[in-house]
Amino acid sequence: MLQNVITSKAQSTEWWLNMNLYQIYVRSFADSNGDGVGDIAGITQHLQYLADLGINAIWLTPFYPSPQADMGYDVADYRNVDPTYGTLDDFDAMVAKAHSLNVRVFIDIVPNHTSSQHPWFQAALKAAPGSAERNRYIFVDGRDGGKLAPNAWGGWTTTEPWTKVDTQWYLHMFSAEQPDLNWRNPEVREEFKNTLRFWMNRGVDGLRVDAPTLLIKPELTAKQVEDNLPDLFPIYAEWRTMLDEEFGPRCMIGEVFDDAETGMENFVDKAHMNQIFCFDYQEAPWQAGEFKDIIDSWVTTTREHGSSSVWVSSSHDLIRQVSYLGFPDPKNKGSDIGPEDEQPDLELGTRRTRAMTLMTMWLPGAICTYYGEELGLPDHTTLTDADLQGRDMDRDGCRSPMPWMSDKPNLGFSTAARAWLPQPQVYRELAVDVQLKSDTSMLSLYRALFKKRQELGLAAGEVTFLDTDSDDVIVARNGNICLAINFGNEAAPMPAGEVIAKSLPDIDVTDDLPANAAVWLYQDWAVEDDDEDDGEDDSTDSE
Repeated sequence: MLQNVITSKAQSTEWWLNMNLYQIYVRSFADSNGDGVGDIAGITQHLQYLADLGINAIWLTPFYPSPQADMGYDVADYRNVDPTYGTLDDFDAMVAKAHSLNVRVFIDIVPNHTSSQHPWFQAALKAAPGSAERNRYIFVDGRDGGKLAPNAWGGWTTTEPWTKVDTQWYLHMFSAEQPDLNWRNPEVREEFKNTLRFWMNRGVDGLRVDAPTLLIKPELTAKQVEDNLPDLFPIYAEWRTMLDEEFGPRCMIGEVFDDAETGMENFVDKAHMNQIFCFDYQEAPWQAGEFKDIIDSWVTTTREHGSSSVWVSSSHDLIRQVSYLGFPDPKNKGSDIGPEDEQPDLELGTRRTRAMTLMTMWLPGAICTYYGEELGLPDHTTLTDADLQGRDMDRDGCRSPMPWMSDKPNLGFSTAARAWLPQPQVYRELAVDVQLKSDTSMLSLYRALFKKRQELGLAAGEVTFLDTDSDDVIVARNGNICLAINFGNEAAPMPAGEVIAKSLPDIDVTDDLPANAAVWLYQDWAVEDDDEDDGEDDSTDSE
């Protein structure tokens, strides 16, 4: 089919460097047919909302046919849409609508493993050891005549990554329902390139690559599976060559948890991806020094490698920002908060989130906003076994359905009697329709900051840190816009300048910057620098 692409002049440039990316957890965004589960047509219905917010790219979590053993990250068919989420026609209509609004579309590609229900794996189970079917995966003879696993490796989400099928065992770094592919097999590599071609021909603009560090496995004698083995990077370099030669500017972003230098060297320089996510930013403790170091490292390093940071504050794998920042000494390393756990202070979490939002929107590079983050949604922290319908809680707390209308069933997410997951009571007051009526809501703050970010050219700017009298405060400039953010619990001296944005509408920043608050200040550095230069020239002349 013909590609449906954005044809603006930005198409031929590196548009991803400064994009405003929005992660859509498809199951939870909007349900168009009343079955209680979000779908692709529901996304299409709300694309105008995203464009009005300031979003210019969306990333859809996996929507492929899947048994849902890992909420879609166990793919049974890479070239179709799960009937729960719609059809290929729905996908095409969504892409066309997005492109009409100058919004680009990313899909989530899962290359490390398939579903155990994938036709390839079902064929492998029926085939003999040593067959071509089994060579698509990692089937290995067990020890002691097949009675014991081939070695003592651990997995990523399982402690026992080997499952026995006969005298052989197959490897799965995740669950047994997610068998790892053999990426040393040329057939596997060609199959995935054809999958990428399939989606690019439908107008897809970019890829979020899941677990890209794991594809190449070491020899069985290795003590453990290692990330980033040398044979890994040519796989993505092949993808880059194919994309460039056949489709033009397309973006690849890797789910890489490395530090900036390691990540850039491996996945931008060697693998020829465009970007990796900055998860350091999402996982940092609420301390000025930590954020200063992260920002300095990522802005500097990504620029040196011809890339940009993709700043992440919330995602489908970790506790939402408002919730984790609601603890006295937060550091986001967990995946859920249960009814028996300590509960976050949502007032404190919201205050800190608004301050962090000013910092994020001020930063150079790309921003990734998780659905509902612009509403200040917290996690659902009181889910019961009945709510989970037999699932382990795992990460469901950060995946509750989007609240659209405060006076509708399921808050406008679905007309079903019961959504796939309930929403916490606080979502009613945070619904989109409520926040659109308030000039001081989190949603209004996001809309205003996205607009200012564009007008002021902050995404393409540079960061210069300035001296402060407090270890709890960051003061830095990006062009003529100065960020001041106070991570402490006491007020701090306020820098000079004209306040053009502040994290809370009612805070007094005349003399001091309150605790857990942030401002943007306009400072005419060009004038000040000229004055300083004049002073230096006068001094030189007098000597």
